[in-house]
Amino acid sequence: MREPDPHQRPLRLLVSAGRYREALALFLGGEDPAPRRGPGSQLLAAQAAARVGEFAVARRLAGGARELFRAEGEHGEVLEATNLLGAVAFEEGDIAEAEACFGEVLTAARERGLHLLVARSANNLANVAHLGGREEAARDLYQQGLNAWLALSDRRGIAEAHHNLALCHRRRGSVSEALASCDEAVEAADRHGETGLLALTLLGRAELRIDEGSFTEATRDIDRAELLAWSAGNAPNRLEAERLRSLAALRQGKAKSAYLLAEAARVRATEAGFALLAAETASVAALALRADGREREAEVAREGVVAAYRELDATELLGRFEREWERMTAAA
Repeated sequence: MREPDPHQRPLRLLVSAGRYREALALFLGGEDPAPRRGPGSQLLAAQAAARVGEFAVARRLAGGARELFRAEGEHGEVLEATNLLGAVAFEEGDIAEAEACFGEVLTAARERGLHLLVARSANNLANVAHLGGREEAARDLYQQGLNAWLALSDRRGIAEAHHNLALCHRRRGSVSEALASCDEAVEAADRHGETGLLALTLLGRAELRIDEGSFTEATRDIDRAELLAWSAGNAPNRLEAERLRSLAALRQGKAKSAYLLAEAARVRATEAGFALLAAETASVAALALRADGREREAEVAREGVVAAYRELDATELLGRFEREWERMTAAA
């Protein structure tokens, strides 16, 4: 029988409060060597690492925890670790590995009646479907996740599901439904009280507002989200805020500013290993070069964006980028 792990309770309290940097520092900076700590603590620290973009650390800790849980026959915890490994793979651009992890978890969680894991893995599998342009499948999976989270009264999950459903409504051109889902997501995240989640939902609403030309409202959401991201040490949300600032500048005809902002964010996202975010910022940079009349540089950048999206199997994002490129061609 495993010895009680004294680190697990304080780690759980910090992670539950969204204090991910503190949780990770507690785990990595304690007096006991990290490998001696229990798998529960390792998994909590891995979750904290993933939330702040420390994906290599998250992958190592979650993988180690999974093997320990497997050796002890803790099937539910094995699935939790597998789901987290899938989320890390998704962020790093290994979409096939992410889909395999999420599919494995969803099937096993349904069989075992693990409703929270059903919700999480359905939501994550929907992200993969959405990225690949399979909108009907994505919407069905997001709805499954929302239904499960509503039954569990899980505010975090409810906020995430509304945020993701807004993306589906936006792709279909249902702006009023998308905005309603965004508002639901922000409200649920605000009630939940986790800074990273609130920043995520604000950024989602900001992008919709940029699409609608509501730049003042979008900037307000970006400003608030960026402040939250800095306070929480959340690198992915900070870079997403920078991407949206560059996108807003591009849509307002400020091509030079848009390029400088997007290129700086692209470099930082690439250095940090955020493959999808790097591709998205690169797409804004390429479009900004085109808008600024720098055709040769724009074409080289375009080729890089197309290659990156194809490698990520990001069909929907590639299609959106190519449509924007064609609109610029027609307007030239």
